[in-house]
Parts: sequence; structure tokens; C-alpha cells
Amino acid sequence: MKVYDGTARDDKFGRPEDRGARGDRGSMPALRSSPLTRARELRHCACPRRVSARWCAAPGDEATDAVGTDALSAHLDRAWELFSQGDLRGARTSARRALQLEGDSPEAHNLLGQVSTQEGEFDEAMEHYRTAMALDDGYVDAFLNAAELLLHPLRDFDGAIELCDEVLEFVEGNEEIADALLLKFDALLGKGEQDAARQLLETLPEDRKSTRLNSSHLVISYAVFC
Repeated sequence: MKVYDGTARDDKFGRPEDRGARGDRGSMPALRSSPLTRARELRHCACPRRVSARWCAAPGDEATDAVGTDALSAHLDRAWELFSQGDLRGARTSARRALQLEGDSPEAHNLLGQVSTQEGEFDEAMEHYRTAMALDDGYVDAFLNAAELLLHPLRDFDGAIELCDEVLEFVEGNEEIADALLLKFDALLGKGEQDAARQLLETLPEDRKSTRLNSSHLVISYAVFC
């Protein structure tokens, strides 16, 4: 089992001391989800079986694995439901129960990362995202959530762009491609590279341009550039 050792990906994300580690829990307000993050959260709640590839791993005893998988899925589904309702404590509890059943569940770590982000525990959130990515290097949501955290509030624009580029190397679905491109777009704007951001918009999948125009994200983008 691959377990994140706390150092393997520090070259990409930066060490906590370099990212401006947060102080005590009460010193920073909780974040509100961006439109892009909220869209992914809602997709999870509507279709909680959209999970990492590790769910497809070959099991051992089918009857035992079926029971374990059903229980794990139930805890994860409940955690996403509570998270969507703003019950962060309940979501954390359900996600941790999922980890008790499967300690190397990328989905549980990804969800705990989102809970920690909303609680203002940014270093803890990044650790969970790192672990999810180490356990499943094709788990798109963990990559995108980590990229968004690097984008804001950590303002590590280069790190966010690097993660988005990694996603764009292996994803095929237009929805995931659009998410990665829009996060990269924000990072380029954060760096002041407006020409590159403008060119990036032209690569957005055609079937996503009109849909995304309904979100505040691309309304602003097109207002600036179009």
C-alpha cells in the first residue's frame, strides 16, 4: 500500500513553513466554495459513485468485499450529503468511519481535504489531497481540489498550474478538461499573464463553452476578454 510519507511531494506543493502555515483554528474564517468547487461538490452528491479507479481493483472474497464496499460507500455517501448541508463535523465523522473500514481510501481523504479546507485548516487539507493522489494518481477531483487550494488561499499559482497540466495529460472527459482549464485560467490571471489566459480560453471544449457561460466564473472571463 502506498502511503504518503509527508515529504515525497513537498517539491511540488512547498513545505508548510513556505506556504504560510495557518495558526490556531480560530484565527482564520472558513472558506466558501468557489463556483467551480461547488459544481464538483454537487456532482459528488448527485452521483456519489463517481469515485477513483481504485474501486475497480480486483477483490478477494467477493461476498466479504461486497459487504465492505457497501458499508464504505454508505459512509462516503453520508459524508457527502452532510458536507453539502454544511455539517462539517458530521461529514468529517462519516469520512473517518470510512477510513476505519478502508484506511487507504482516496475518496475519504479527498473529502477530508475539502472539510479541512472549509474549516481553514489548509495544511491538513493539502496533506489529505496529497495522500489521495499518492493512493490513486488518476483521481481527478483530488488533483483539482489541491490545485484550487494552491490557487486560493495559498496563492501558489505555479503549483496550481503544474497540477492542472498533470490532469490535462491524462483526462479525456470534457467536464474534467474544462475544470482543469478554468483553474489554470485563474492561475494565469493571478500571475498577470492575461495573454496566456486569453489563449487558454480558446482551448475550452466547444460543448462546455455555452454551459460554462451560465456560471459566474466564465461570465467574468468572457466579460474581460470577449
